[in-house]
Amino acid sequence: MSSPTTSAEAGVLVGVDIGGTFTDIVAAMPDGRMISAKVRSTPSDFSLGICDGLAQLFKQQGQGLAPVVQINHGTTVATNCILERKGARTALLTTSGFRDVFEIGRVRVPVLYDLNYQKPAPLVERLWRLEINERVGSQGQELAAIDEKEVERHIDRMTEGGIDAVAVCLLNSYANPAHERQIGALLAKRPGLYFSLSCDLLREIGEYERTSTTVMNAYLMPVVSRYLEKLRSGLGSLGFQGGVMVMGSNGGLMEVQAAAEQPAFMIESGPAAGVIAAQAIGRVCGYPNLITFDMGGTTAKASMVEDGKVSESPELEVGGGISYGRKLMGGGGYPVRSTVIDLAEVGAGGGSLVWFDEANGLHVGPQSAGADPGPACYGRGGQEPTVTDACSVLGYLGDSIAGGSVVLHRDRAQAAITQKVANRLGKPAEETAYGIYEIAAANMMRAIKAVSIERGRDPRDFTLMAFGGNGALFACQIAAAIQMKKVLIPPLAGLFSVIGLLAADVKNHLVISLKRKLHELGPGDLAKLFAAEESDYVERLRKHGRAVQKTERTVDLRYAGQSYHLSVPVPAGPIDADAQAQLIEAFHKEHHKNYGHNAPGEAVELVNLRLTAVQRPGISSDALSKMARAAYPMSRANDASPTRAAFFGVELGWQQTRVLPARADIPAAGIAGPVIIEEYDATILIPPGWTATLDANQNIVMNRQGQDND
Repeated sequence: MSSPTTSAEAGVLVGVDIGGTFTDIVAAMPDGRMISAKVRSTPSDFSLGICDGLAQLFKQQGQGLAPVVQINHGTTVATNCILERKGARTALLTTSGFRDVFEIGRVRVPVLYDLNYQKPAPLVERLWRLEINERVGSQGQELAAIDEKEVERHIDRMTEGGIDAVAVCLLNSYANPAHERQIGALLAKRPGLYFSLSCDLLREIGEYERTSTTVMNAYLMPVVSRYLEKLRSGLGSLGFQGGVMVMGSNGGLMEVQAAAEQPAFMIESGPAAGVIAAQAIGRVCGYPNLITFDMGGTTAKASMVEDGKVSESPELEVGGGISYGRKLMGGGGYPVRSTVIDLAEVGAGGGSLVWFDEANGLHVGPQSAGADPGPACYGRGGQEPTVTDACSVLGYLGDSIAGGSVVLHRDRAQAAITQKVANRLGKPAEETAYGIYEIAAANMMRAIKAVSIERGRDPRDFTLMAFGGNGALFACQIAAAIQMKKVLIPPLAGLFSVIGLLAADVKNHLVISLKRKLHELGPGDLAKLFAAEESDYVERLRKHGRAVQKTERTVDLRYAGQSYHLSVPVPAGPIDADAQAQLIEAFHKEHHKNYGHNAPGEAVELVNLRLTAVQRPGISSDALSKMARAAYPMSRANDASPTRAAFFGVELGWQQTRVLPARADIPAAGIAGPVIIEEYDATILIPPGWTATLDANQNIVMNRQGQDND
C-alpha cells in the first residue's frame, strides 16, 4: 500500500468505527463535506460490515474507493476477544522461579468484603508457564547465560501441545534485552507461531505489569492479525489503494502493521477516538472541562477532558466488572501497562439484556443481544428484553432508527417486556420499562463516577458531553442524578467516535525506566537524558520511513518509597534548574488533585522518561468543527411538528411529546421538554424539567430548569 496521509485536501479521508451493534463510517471529502453511513455490524467477521458499508457509501456518490487515500479505523475486536475469552492458546516463557508472578500479581481485590469474590482466571494456565534457567541483574549485567537447547525443548513442547502464541518476559529484561532477543530468534524459526517479547513491547520496570501486558499482547496477536489481514484483503478487492491506520488506546493512530504486532495497545480503540473528538469540539466551542459519556449498543464509556487536556492513565485494567485505568486501586482484571486515555467502561448499552438473579433481583447487562439477533424490537428473532426495547415501550424511540434502515416493532418490545419482566413483577409494562431505564442509567453512572469522583473531581464543575447512538437518550437522566447542570450533544452524535478518528494524530511512544531522585540531578542533567534518547528514537523512526514532526516529553514521578507514580508533562523548551523546580511543584499539585493530599517536604523520585513522537497531525479542530456544522441545514423550525406519547415515570406519567426531525428545528429562543429529536445517527431526549438551545456550532445545549447554569 502507498504511504498514508492525513490531509483531506490530498484526497478522501475515511473514519470507520465498529460497535457491538452498528458500524459507523464518515468520509471527509476534499471540498469540506462529510458523508456518513451507519450499517449493522457483522460479528462473524467485522471486516465484512466495513467493506459493505464503504461500498454502499461511495456507490451513493457514484464512485468507488479509488479517491480514498487513508482509512482510520477504531475497533472493538481486541476488547471483545478479552471479554469473550476467545484469544489464542498462549504460553509464557519466564525466568526460573518467577512463573507464578503472573498469577500472584499485586495481591489486590477490588471488593474488600466480598468473601465469594474470585479473580478472573489467568490467561495462561500454570501448565504453560515455563521456566528458563537464565538471569540478568537489575543493572543489566548477565549473571547466568541462557541455554538455547532448553529453550528449544520448551518450544517443541508448546508446538506439540497446540500453543498458538508465546509471551516472553524475563527478569530485568528492561535493563538488558539480550536474552529475550535470543529466545525471539529461536521462536522466529517456527512458522505459524506468534510471539511477543516484553523488551519490544514495554521496557519498563515492574515485573508483574510487564508480564501481564506481554501475555495480553500474545493472547490477542493471532485474532487481531487475522482480522486486519482480512480487512486489508477485503478493501483491496474494492480497489482501495491507500493506507490503513488503527486507533490506539492512547488516542493516537498506529500503522496497521504496528497494530498487528502490538494489539494490547489498541484495546480501547473506538472509545479513545470519542474522547479525542470531544477534546477537539470542546476546544473550538469553548468547553474546556468536559465529562464524556459514550453509549452504544453494548457498552457505555466515560472519560474526562480537563482544561482542554485529555485525562490519561499509566495503566488500563480489562476483563473485570468495569474496565478502566485505576490510579487508586485495581485487581479486578488484567493490567495492561501503557499510557492510555483514562476511560471507564461498563457493560451497559442499548442491546444490554434484562434478567433476574436467583433472589428475583432485576439486572441490566452486561450480557448483550448484540447485532444478531439484536433487541426484540428489531424483529430479527430476538426474544429477550433489552434497554432498547424499554426505550421503545416508553415512546422515546419511534418507528425506525439509522435513517429508516432499521425498522422498530414496538409491539414486539412490549411483548418481551411484559412476558419476561412485567408479569413477574406484577407491574404495568410502561412502569417496568421505566425501571429498566433507571437501572441502566445507574449502571452507567458507575463509569462517570470512576473518572470524576474517584479521581478527586466534582462532576458538577464539568459539562456532560453525550454521544454514541444512545448517549443522548440517557444524558439528562444521568446528569440530574449527579447534579450536573449542563448537557452538550455535539453534531453527528451517533457517529462521534468516527469524528475523533479523523482528528487523531499518528503517534509513537517510547518509555525509558530510570530511577533517580530529582534533587540529585544537576542543572541540565534531565535535559541531557531526554536529548540523548530523543535523538536516538527519532533516528530509528526515520530509518523506518516515519518522519517526525514534533516530540512531546513526559516524566513519571512519585514520592520516594511510593509504589505508584503520576505522569507530569514537561513543557517545551530548555529544562534548566527553574524548569526542574516547576516539574516538582506540578507533581505536588497533581498528587493533591488525585489523592487529596501531598508532601512538599518529601523527595520526589523520577521513575520513567516518556517520549511521544507525532508523525502526522489529524484534521485540525477548526476544520473538523466546520465540517460537522456543514452537515446540518439551516433552522426550519415550525409549530406543526408531530407529537407522540412518552412515559416519564410514575409521577409524571404519559405526556404528549413534541418530535423534531433534526436539531436544526430547535427554535432560536430554545425549547422546553419534553421533546424528542430523531436524527439519522442518534435519538435525543429532552425530558420535562430541561430546556435546549442550539449554539452557533450546532451543539445542542441542555440546561436543567431552575438551575444557575453559568
